[in-house]
Amino acid sequence: TKSIRHHGHWLIVKKLHKMGLRGACLNTIRSYLTDREYYIKINDCKSEKAKFNVGVAQGSVLGPIQYLLYV
Repeated sequence: TKSIRHHGHWLIVKKLHKMGLRGACLNTIRSYLTDREYYIKINDCKSEKAKFNVGVAQGSVLGPIQYLLYV
């Protein structure tokens, strides 16, 4: 099955645009999805930051909404 983790965030922005979302609202969502970074922390040891442009951040409030927009 298809999954949001296999597609770029651009797909969500594109769908929102097709649905009529424009202007500041769409730009805010685009900004939220662009240049996301993550790192892994185990005890006091942190990895270097890495960027990702697919998937949703675990535990994010917008994650379920992003998924619903995708499907």
